[in-house]
Amino acid sequence: MTASGRYRAYEPIVAEAAAETGLAADRAAALLQSWSSLRPYPDSLPALRELERAGVALVVVTNTSRALAESAAASLPVRWTAVVSAEASGWYKPAPEAYRAGVEAGARPAAEVLFVAGSAHDVSGASAAGLDVFWANRRGLPLPPGTRPLAVARTLEDLPGLILS
Repeated sequence: MTASGRYRAYEPIVAEAAAETGLAADRAAALLQSWSSLRPYPDSLPALRELERAGVALVVVTNTSRALAESAAASLPVRWTAVVSAEASGWYKPAPEAYRAGVEAGARPAAEVLFVAGSAHDVSGASAAGLDVFWANRRGLPLPPGTRPLAVARTLEDLPGLILS
């Protein structure tokens, strides 16, 4: 999916990925149907609420369709400045255009943006787009070659302190 660059419908890609990995087609459908029941990591909401209270613009940049992006964003009761899906930007991460669409939606100069990466490919992609990166490296993976995130942590607990200090 992420190698596809330009956007094409997300839901068929999920079905294709399931088939390629040997999963039954009904498993992909079940995932998409249960999207709104997915829950964030427990540290996400407290960190985001603290940033929201401080007036930090919060923008979601995701590799999903508009509908799934809105559903996922709604699972966290915070005021999002913008929700930018791959469908809306026309690009899948890690293409730099996907991250730049998020910067544009947040109406802040790129120099004032900190991208919070949840995966190694986001560290590489956001860095290539010229953004500072905080990597929530929950699995303790090695840094992608050639990247230098501003910070790496296992949770989002330290994120507000980094941004608000």
